[in-house]
Amino acid sequence: MNNYTKVYGGGLGSVDGMGMVTTFGVGVEVKDGKVSGHFLCSINPPGPEMIVNGPVESAEFEDGKVTIKGTDKTWGAYTAVLGNGKLDLEWTKPFGPKGDTHITETDALAVVKFE
Repeated sequence: MNNYTKVYGGGLGSVDGMGMVTTFGVGVEVKDGKVSGHFLCSINPPGPEMIVNGPVESAEFEDGKVTIKGTDKTWGAYTAVLGNGKLDLEWTKPFGPKGDTHITETDALAVVKFE
């Protein structure tokens, strides 16, 4: 584990050329082995909006990336990997006509900082 104790920021991007626009925000602190923080991602496909939103329950830092895990009341457990200009997000319950449970945001205009 690197010496990172905080990660915070947000971004705006699109999802793998699928016509979806996303915005996300994150703030996580690890202090004395305890994790606190929050994650929010709004996914705006053609059709209804989906929001993954919940407290961060765990965080792992490696190679300039952070993997956070938590639980959203509607979509279930989520895992988000942030770093290197990219957001990978998985959740439990299917969403949309294809029953999606994963997105990769590759052209994020993101500011995510590690301390």
